[in-house]
Amino acid sequence: VPSAGISLKDSMPNGAPMYDYDRLYSSLKKELRSCKIIDLRKVLSELTEYYYATDHHWTAAGVSAAYREWLSAHGNSQSDYNTPELITVTKKFRGTLWSRVPSRSIGCEKMQAFQIPDGLTVEADGKEISLYDYSALRTKDKYNFFEGGNHGILTVTNPNAKSGKTLLILKDSFANSFLPCLVSDYAKIIMIDERYAFIDAGQLAVDMGAEEIAVIREIISVG
Repeated sequence: VPSAGISLKDSMPNGAPMYDYDRLYSSLKKELRSCKIIDLRKVLSELTEYYYATDHHWTAAGVSAAYREWLSAHGNSQSDYNTPELITVTKKFRGTLWSRVPSRSIGCEKMQAFQIPDGLTVEADGKEISLYDYSALRTKDKYNFFEGGNHGILTVTNPNAKSGKTLLILKDSFANSFLPCLVSDYAKIIMIDERYAFIDAGQLAVDMGAEEIAVIREIISVG
């Protein structure tokens, strides 16, 4: 997932140092030849509303745009895409960028999330949790609303999913708000954050039956 500074270059000051995403994507395509690389740089450059002004993460609109690209990459027509219903969870969101440079002149933002189906079972590091943590909205870091923040291993089980497939996600925090788009599509999702979980994800895929698992390798550099 490209950072806002890459997708919204026209909004950046002249000479601002940025990570070389062209080199990153070139390296991905060279090293991961058996994987399908979804390049989101073009679609996420279409609207400034795809990123928060006060945070480095993407908004629900950015997630929705990325999900449409995900569907296309998996052979689904974007015309068949039905936008999940959005709920506004807070109008007082200020993120990591505002925390670094707080200013009274910068107002709060609206944070939205996708409506999720009933009947989900969510477990994080051996403890049952909710996919949405409403208590986080009373704290400074409101982005922790999604799954209560980052976890080493998180699993979501949906007995009413559209398919019986299992999805393995290797992620960082951008995936936290993307996960709710996927929970209706898979019977089970295993999400691993390799910053917190010391686990051989490749061996896990083999143990579970690699032919039934789609693997997302998401590499993000911020700042």
